[in-house]
Amino acid sequence: MNPLNEQHHPQPIVPVERPQQVDVMLELIQTSSFIQATTARSTFNVSGKNLTAAVLDTGLRTTHVDFAGKVVAQRNFTTDNGGNVNNASDGNGHGTNVGGIIVANKINIGIAPGANIVPLKVLSNTGGGSFTAVRDALQ
Repeated sequence: MNPLNEQHHPQPIVPVERPQQVDVMLELIQTSSFIQATTARSTFNVSGKNLTAAVLDTGLRTTHVDFAGKVVAQRNFTTDNGGNVNNASDGNGHGTNVGGIIVANKINIGIAPGANIVPLKVLSNTGGGSFTAVRDALQ
């Protein structure tokens, strides 16, 4: 008998290290430079316009100026934020960093600054989550 078939309750994802605050701007500059995003945008005349990126992470600080007018929808699959499914606010920072790397366009410039974003909060403010939340977010 396959033990996976006997699994009735999803096992939580347990973070293996404590998140650390980092200089978001430095990370963004390094990432963009490493993959030559500015050169690619110029060479291929692309910016991410008319595209939307879904970010499955700890949520997004939707009030940040780099995301102004870019958040087209959001969904919370955790019990954070009072369990409000329409509030994907980030109490951790990781999802906001990832979102910035992708679509930032004011203070910092992301990989696709013309794109919109849909934050899907599948990880809690402590960084833990479940495969069920990820599955549900992908549906």
